[in-house]
Amino acid sequence: MSEFASEMTDRVHAASTSMAHAEAEGDDYLVDVRLGELESLARSAADHGVEVPGLAETLAAHAPPQDIELPEDDGASCDAQRDSA
Repeated sequence: MSEFASEMTDRVHAASTSMAHAEAEGDDYLVDVRLGELESLARSAADHGVEVPGLAETLAAHAPPQDIELPEDDGASCDAQRDSA
């Protein structure tokens, strides 16, 4: 394992452990901070072709639900607001 891959694995482990402790204590802010850190580490690992064991599973477990359908914005509401101003 390269030094970069080893460092990435160590950082992911530290962030995951910290996030688990934050979840156990109900510290939602720290959970969000650590989740952001893990997402950043995942992007960096992907950019360098490094696979970090367990990272994808950790992120998937904290991903927002994907079954929410958002209405498509056709721009009409912005046009109506601009016209009334």
